[in-house]
Amino acid sequence: MELIQLASQLNGDHVLNTYPDIGRTMTVGEANRYAEDAVARFLEAGRIALRAGANESALVTMRPALTSRASMSSGLSSEL
Repeated sequence: MELIQLASQLNGDHVLNTYPDIGRTMTVGEANRYAEDAVARFLEAGRIALRAGANESALVTMRPALTSRASMSSGLSSEL
């Protein structure tokens, strides 16, 4: 459960009302995909920020996509 909450921080989902319960109804496979996608989205957002000229010590703040996370690139462009 704690790993899914950490992944929700990386996704930006911690600001949603469902935050405390994120992951309670996920299967192990769903939780694994959620965590892997969270790390991939966070790293990609960092790369995009660096390419845009951000200082490498700057903090990347993710916002929730509020949509399906099936396509990683679909949510990134609206977040930065």
